[in-house]
Amino acid sequence: MGMEACLPDDKMTGTRVLLNSFTKHRSVRLVELLSLIGTPQFACKAVVLGRIFLQRMINLTKVVPSSFHHIRLNREFFKDLNMWKVFLAGWSGFSFFLNTTVSPSPQMELHTDASGTIGYGDIVMGNGFRGVGYHTCNSAKRGE
Repeated sequence: MGMEACLPDDKMTGTRVLLNSFTKHRSVRLVELLSLIGTPQFACKAVVLGRIFLQRMINLTKVVPSSFHHIRLNREFFKDLNMWKVFLAGWSGFSFFLNTTVSPSPQMELHTDASGTIGYGDIVMGNGFRGVGYHTCNSAKRGE
């Protein structure tokens, strides 16, 4: 299998049209917002990390008591909406997935150690570094 996912042209076009239709609105009913969210949510099956730009839209739906109440669309909503529009304008409709099988390599060895009070160290393929120090959060706790 080719390890790819694609969004058909009709779905891409429909998603773009729907996203553009919400640009003019300042508030929408819950049912309208849920309809909008569902379309890019379907696209997330092919759009890697697309759900990140849906989360704030989804959060707007959590405080509405009735499906016919209006929800005020905030600045973050429009930022995410614009991200989707920009992304879809330049996206080919195909996403390719890397093979997640890890094969061991005898040339690669990694050993690390870290301590917030003593220091840190790292060895990669026989080369390494070390240092003494602690994280700034620790100094605040100690009053230093």
